[in-house]
Amino acid sequence: MSGWYIVRTYIRRNRATYLIGISLTATASLLAVLVPWLLGRFADRFSKGTLSDVEVVRELVSMGINMTATGLSMLEEAAA
Repeated sequence: MSGWYIVRTYIRRNRATYLIGISLTATASLLAVLVPWLLGRFADRFSKGTLSDVEVVRELVSMGINMTATGLSMLEEAAA
C-alpha cells in the first residue's frame, strides 16, 4: 500500500469537504478582485463629482447587498 493510495482514498472519502473548500477558496479569490474594482469605480465617480446623493446611496446599498448575498450563498454551500 503506497502513500499515494492512502492519500487518494482519503480524498475520495472526504470529497464533499474538499469540493466545498475549493469553491469557497475560488469565491474568496473572486471577491478579492471584485471588491477593490467596485470600490475603485465608486471612488473615481465620487471624486469626479459625477455621482448625485441618490446615486451614492444606491451604489453603497448595492455593494452591501452584493456582499451579503455572496456571504449567504457561501454559508449555504458550506451547510450543504
